[in-house]
Amino acid sequence: MSPRDVLDMVLVVLVIMAIAGAICGGAYLLSLALRRQPLVMPIRLLFRVYLAAMSIVSLLILTGGIAHLVNAGFSEVFDRDFSYYPVYVGDAELEALRKPDAPAPVPTATPTPVPGAAAPASPTPVPTPTPEEKELLRQEGLQRSFEEGLLSGVSYTLVGGLLWFAHVWGRRKVETPEERRDDVLDRLYLLVVLLIFGIVTVVSLPSAVDESLRYFILDYNDRRQPGEELAVALVSLPVLLIYLRGTIQSIRN
Repeated sequence: MSPRDVLDMVLVVLVIMAIAGAICGGAYLLSLALRRQPLVMPIRLLFRVYLAAMSIVSLLILTGGIAHLVNAGFSEVFDRDFSYYPVYVGDAELEALRKPDAPAPVPTATPTPVPGAAAPASPTPVPTPTPEEKELLRQEGLQRSFEEGLLSGVSYTLVGGLLWFAHVWGRRKVETPEERRDDVLDRLYLLVVLLIFGIVTVVSLPSAVDESLRYFILDYNDRRQPGEELAVALVSLPVLLIYLRGTIQSIRN
């Protein structure tokens, strides 16, 4: 599971919350209709649900960004291959990496076709990259992957951290100490976060450890890059432990 997979979970969480909200809203309207009571919109409750939902979404964005940064750090500590696949580098980069004395295709003028004459020979193909050039292109692709991952990490961390702080601050301002300690919504929030990061950790951690050991111990060419999955596991594990402790304390009280 890569950092992008964690960010994709944001959409899944939003869909699940939308479905749950629609079910709860329908049940609330049905109960009012059966009791023949006027519709009263619980604005404060709806706002608290919004703050809790957006706190979860922004937390996922934040952890995805931190995982990108951790993965970039792995590539500096170990090597680029530990964390990234090389992105595609085109012909322009190949020409820029060629040595001055390397053979280059010579442009030729297109001959004018003559009726009845044989077709002109096809132009000389562009020389294929040498093994040295292929390695230079691979290193260039790895460097570009590193720069893109680092940029994504900084962007998602800043945006996710700002949104998470804003919504957590909103919850602190709106909710009373009794609601944060005993309310059903707060306990449901803890359980949802615990479930999400529990799944992420349980799925990513064993696979990340296995792939990391394969990368360093086994000698084979087609190695998988374990950096992304290991970064996700190491970032999600502390979040899981923090919310596990909070959930246990909430249940005991």
